[in-house]
Amino acid sequence: MTNVLKAHRSAKLSYRGFKSDIFRVVFVVIVINKDMFFPPLTFCVCTFVRSLLAYIASGEYAYYTLLILVPVSIAWLLMVLGVVVRDTGMEAMGKIWWKDNRKYHLLLYVLAIWCIYNEMPEMAGYLLYADVLYGGYMQMNYRLTMQS
Repeated sequence: MTNVLKAHRSAKLSYRGFKSDIFRVVFVVIVINKDMFFPPLTFCVCTFVRSLLAYIASGEYAYYTLLILVPVSIAWLLMVLGVVVRDTGMEAMGKIWWKDNRKYHLLLYVLAIWCIYNEMPEMAGYLLYADVLYGGYMQMNYRLTMQS
């Protein structure tokens, strides 16, 4: 039995909750071609969530973003220091290529936390938007160099 049939049969068991046939078709296509769809999909979700975080951080609810920024920064600090090792991940479909960039994300997040603490939410938003742009640039750079 080919991998396509195996993927189709396993997807057939888990997409029954969808009410529309188009969602079933899209689900099966993504399951069969997960190596092609999953990394860009996770990148889009990640970019959306980080952009939303930057938007919220630049407004009147900036202090609430500290509930996300502080734990994420602590986790990245532990990864940068080597206390926590995370070299592979489901979102990368194997080896995490951005692990060397964590120190830059950590720096931008710590600066954003400092700006929020010192009541400069607009500057914190700019720093977090810069983090989103940096992540997007590094993703495009990785994809372009990977294919050549």
